[in-house]
Amino acid sequence: QEIRKKFDTAGLNLFSYVMTFDLDFTDEEIDAVFMQMQALKVGCFCTNQSRLDVAPRLVPFAEKYRIRPAWHPHAMVNDPNEVATPESMEKLLAISKQFAINLDIGHFTAGNNDAADFLKKHHDRITHIHVKDRKRNGGANVALGTGDTPIKECLTLIRDNKWPIYGIIEREYRDAPGNAVEQTKSQMEYLKQILNS
Repeated sequence: QEIRKKFDTAGLNLFSYVMTFDLDFTDEEIDAVFMQMQALKVGCFCTNQSRLDVAPRLVPFAEKYRIRPAWHPHAMVNDPNEVATPESMEKLLAISKQFAINLDIGHFTAGNNDAADFLKKHHDRITHIHVKDRKRNGGANVALGTGDTPIKECLTLIRDNKWPIYGIIEREYRDAPGNAVEQTKSQMEYLKQILNS
């Protein structure tokens, strides 16, 4: 609660949390994390590297605390336990109405999936997107606008349809000139140009 007050005082929107749950968590540990998120007053959290097999364990806690696990995909589409394909994410959405998606459009593209198509089909269950640019076929992170990720299509879909979905820069490409703050500002400008076009 004290940490939340510091965010509020600073005028920062503490929207989400990030937590990787695994099968070795006890129920008490899961409950403690959800209590922390409740104290922080977040309505969802990015599941980060949590895998499909842990999903049933989270259902009673998500429903008790009314905090939505927003499942985060990676590009490991050949592992059936990974959150990586449209099918794996649709399976998660069917497990609980509290389950949502934090669509990482870069990883999703690197796994040869169609991020814009998934966004159109499931926008009502997507809390936020991670914006980065990657090449298809498991390709590297690259500068925004130089990869295969449909950044412009995804952002304009959200804007034009007024979907309540946050766009969060995940600065995984770090070979650009400047320090972390300068690179982030440059990426923000790139996104603003798209949204203002």
